[in-house]
Amino acid sequence: MLKRIWDRHRAAGLDEAAAAAAAPSPEELCYLAMLAFAYERTADAAAFAARAAEASPGDPLFRAAAAHLARVGREGKRNVYVPAEGFAAFIRGGGNVPLYRETSAALAGQYPEAPFDLLDIGAGDGMALLPALTPAVRRVTVVEPAAPLLERCAAALSARGVGFEAFSGRFQDLAADPAMASRSWAVAQATFCLHAIAPAERPALLRWARSRCDLLLSAEFDAPRMDEPSLTGSTSSSAQLARGG
Repeated sequence: MLKRIWDRHRAAGLDEAAAAAAAPSPEELCYLAMLAFAYERTADAAAFAARAAEASPGDPLFRAAAAHLARVGREGKRNVYVPAEGFAAFIRGGGNVPLYRETSAALAGQYPEAPFDLLDIGAGDGMALLPALTPAVRRVTVVEPAAPLLERCAAALSARGVGFEAFSGRFQDLAADPAMASRSWAVAQATFCLHAIAPAERPALLRWARSRCDLLLSAEFDAPRMDEPSLTGSTSSSAQLARGG
């Protein structure tokens, strides 16, 4: 049922997908809320979530989604990495453990053997980056908007004796920074962060990164086409690496 909504959304847009869902179930309403939220349509997302919670008042997920989206509508978004301890615990639990292990190994397998400089976009606290480091990594530019996570990553790089510079901000901020206009790296990588960027912004940012590196690597959750929100109806996660052409 969720795949039907996803397919309709891909073919004709969110409004058509919602209109085609006759008498939607609470699960379908919640899914429509997630799709709307991915497109920054906060009011629509809150309305779908409220309908899901009303249709199934005993379900804690629907209640929580409705409450959260109602708050976002009133107060705006908050940093999802506050507090940093919550994010650190999440990525180190359950299926994320093998996911990150395999991601780090896949990244390292793509690195050049000769000394090179690395740009890591959305480094977090270094969960994917640190195990991937090889002796060939000469210097790392780490980009991360959450200050507590960036501090932990920087401390770990210092402890390993790896040269680095820390950029506190989003990928968009890095690309807009005049100081970065002439910078280049042999390898740029983005690990589980591109889904947080609005779909319309991604192509230009990826072109910016690709023009400044020889190799661009990306790891994402259930990655769809890059001009769509990363929602596919699947609950599994996967790492995908793409070599820039």
